[in-house]
Amino acid sequence: MVTTHYIDLKTLLNDLQHGPFVSIYLNTLPLRNEAEKSQITYKNLLKEAKEQFTTLFPETNWSAFEAQLTPLLSDATFWRDQLSVSLGIIVNQNEMMVTRLNAAVTQRVSVSRFPDLMPIINNSQRQFDYTLLCLNQDSFRLFKYQGQRFNEIIFPEDAPTTLKKALGDEIKGGDLNFRTNGDGAGSVSYHGHNAKDEETEIDHRNYYQAIDDYLIDHVDSKRLILFGLSENQALFRQLSKNSALAQHLRITASPANLSKEQIQKQTEPLHQQWAAAIVAITLDRYQNAIPQRKILTTSQDLVLAAKAGQIDTLLLAQDGFAAGIMTADGLDQSTSIGQRHNLLFDLSDYTLNFGGKVVIIPSEQMPEGQTACAISRYR
Repeated sequence: MVTTHYIDLKTLLNDLQHGPFVSIYLNTLPLRNEAEKSQITYKNLLKEAKEQFTTLFPETNWSAFEAQLTPLLSDATFWRDQLSVSLGIIVNQNEMMVTRLNAAVTQRVSVSRFPDLMPIINNSQRQFDYTLLCLNQDSFRLFKYQGQRFNEIIFPEDAPTTLKKALGDEIKGGDLNFRTNGDGAGSVSYHGHNAKDEETEIDHRNYYQAIDDYLIDHVDSKRLILFGLSENQALFRQLSKNSALAQHLRITASPANLSKEQIQKQTEPLHQQWAAAIVAITLDRYQNAIPQRKILTTSQDLVLAAKAGQIDTLLLAQDGFAAGIMTADGLDQSTSIGQRHNLLFDLSDYTLNFGGKVVIIPSEQMPEGQTACAISRYR
């Protein structure tokens, strides 16, 4: 048995060549002492998988699948080490593929000729790489989110991570003591015999300019997102010359005294906002394609276009189901397997393999309440 861990949908697709497939999705619990609950959920889903498999593929040997899936039941370490929100397990006769997801899923089992990729696609819509600048008035921290990993960047000693280190003897506020307010407000209290508002404001501006210059020269980032109080963000944006600074994505709160885990939790709305933007852009493109007669809405049209590689963007309702299975002759919706098989799996697999896009849309936002529709490459 070969078990491969994936976070890259394209790489996973390249290896998914021979069905049938068993796809299992379940939410995982972050606390190690609750790992047993995830194991129980998996056990119940595995039982359901066997029932579906023996019904849909009675001529295929279940034992090859069982031999790969069953060992996880007793692998306590596997379940204790699940730090993701949810888990996808896809297996064919030769290989088991595990994908960790950062979004909750509808727990389910699917047995079909094609793998159920919809939760993975939905998760990928929430993922984008960025650098997070946690900005206080007298200090900063920097985190990088890349490939679903969130890590703090550790700077050399000469980096301007604090106002004192950045300005040194050039601090105009005089003999100051700095302390961050304990109430978590993120502001800095200044006290000393030369502390004047205008002088501390000059220090504030000079410090933010030093941060901006340092990040431009030393940090490679395509997207820089600010996490800080509104007044600190306003000043930094006024001074910054960093072309990577995001204008619409931001976290308006104090990052002072937060742990890495607490900071990462604060980024969740960013991923929700990113996913919502993808959905909005896709729906707008679909509406623009209507007068161009480049939309596909019926199962027959979708199947023909998918097999010919003519789908530019496939829109699927989240957790949707459409009975049918793609065959050499077209579409089977009448046989027992055709009625129980989810056509959306076939459509998504064909679309992705031909280089098209698949976007998961909340069911209530799907055009005209459809389960699947598409934008065609051609009229």
